[in-house]
Amino acid sequence: MSELRPKTLAALDWHGIWPGYVNYDEEGHYFPQDLPTGIRIAVQEAECTNPVMVRQKRWEANNIHYPCVIREGDRYRMWYCSFADPEDPWVKAGNVPGKTPGLWCYAESTDGFNWERPELGLVEYDGSRANNILFVCDEVGSPYGYMNLMRDPTGPDEERYKAIGITGHFWVDGQPASRAEVMELRAKREAAGDAGEIGANITSQVVVTAGVSADGLRWTHLREPILKPPFLLDTQNILTWDTSIDRYVIYLRSGRERRRAVSRYEAEDFRGPWTNHQMVLTAEPDDPPDWDIYAPCYCRHPHGGHLMFFSPFRRASDLVDVYLSTSHDGQLWYRPERKPIIPASDRYGSLYPTPHLVELSDDRWGLLTLACPHPHNQDSEESHHFIWATWKRDRLVAWEADDWAEFALSEQECAGQQLRLNFKTFLPGAFVQVEIVDGSLPNRSSAERVPPLAGYSFADCDPLSGDHLDRVVSWKGKSDLAALRGKKIHLRFRMARTRLFALTL
Repeated sequence: MSELRPKTLAALDWHGIWPGYVNYDEEGHYFPQDLPTGIRIAVQEAECTNPVMVRQKRWEANNIHYPCVIREGDRYRMWYCSFADPEDPWVKAGNVPGKTPGLWCYAESTDGFNWERPELGLVEYDGSRANNILFVCDEVGSPYGYMNLMRDPTGPDEERYKAIGITGHFWVDGQPASRAEVMELRAKREAAGDAGEIGANITSQVVVTAGVSADGLRWTHLREPILKPPFLLDTQNILTWDTSIDRYVIYLRSGRERRRAVSRYEAEDFRGPWTNHQMVLTAEPDDPPDWDIYAPCYCRHPHGGHLMFFSPFRRASDLVDVYLSTSHDGQLWYRPERKPIIPASDRYGSLYPTPHLVELSDDRWGLLTLACPHPHNQDSEESHHFIWATWKRDRLVAWEADDWAEFALSEQECAGQQLRLNFKTFLPGAFVQVEIVDGSLPNRSSAERVPPLAGYSFADCDPLSGDHLDRVVSWKGKSDLAALRGKKIHLRFRMARTRLFALTL
């Protein structure tokens, strides 16, 4: 028999729950079998930490922006953009070109909360290389540098790390022009009150730029764009490797008819061609009419699913908070519940989550989030900073019973060890119980309910209550499931006033 290991099923949607069946007895009377009742899907609001990183260095004087975090072993690695003060003498001397003096930087941490800026010696700033600057952002044609990064599990060692950004290509009267030339032309037009006589036509296209690195520190910028989408792009775009299809995937901030959305492309080679374009996330009929979909923070669920912590720009209030969308294939997306998972507050008017969802401790997951104290379009001297949005392990979404619920799971393969539940009960008298049923589909030939396996009934199950991340289920004190190893089983649940977040079998 092949090796079996326990698998975790997280409560993210209705998949995994058996929808039940209806039959009729010999007299034609309706008889339900394992219909799920009393249960709903509930998104769990994040707990937000105090700032874990604020602007500190001279080259961060104007702000810090767009972090990306990868955990490698016992080390957290962060790449982020910093903006120097345009009035900084070193900047004004032309050493950081561009209208917005951006620099792409690097930091490290052993716990995710205390960040160090190592002296990398790569870029000179005001006569010194004792800084954490990787490169001047204008080198890649954008004040933000690269806005997302991945560690490629399949690429060659010299391209282990890959990153993407955006830049504009410009034409004047149909002839290629530099950004500087276009900016100068526009300034002349504005100064002269020109209606179009200076330069017959200015056109542009925003393209996806990219870079590669062996260590994440020393970067080679690819000369040619890897993707030229036929729509206007905006800032945060996400690059990933999808292990289920063995392809690179990009999620882009796209749009249609002046309403932002999220589009998806895929490719066998990082340099393209990128194909199979789909718009995968946009404002839906149940959303308010003033919504745009910002910041497609895509990441994989630790147990294999697809997550997108997206930020809707709510134009009427000018606030940006965070909602959760989930997917089984990265293409069809749906929302577990229409409520923010990281809400705006009196403290933060705009929130932009960034990849990846990482383990902060044995019992905490975190999503690094760019937190802005002001609404989206409000000018403010207040600094952006980075916070963690955190959840207890596996507690992004719950199957919740306000009072009483009964339901069954679709057949699961038993690894033959123990059944463990991640759950929380609330209010007096709350509990959860489980019984185990043979893994054949529920009986459709009669009105009789399929009985539980001997010794694994609700009557045998020891009721569970409290707040537990990994509680073992037992039946009259017995928890060993070795006799069911490799077999398909159904799990029936009874819950009162309980949130069930995940189970491991």
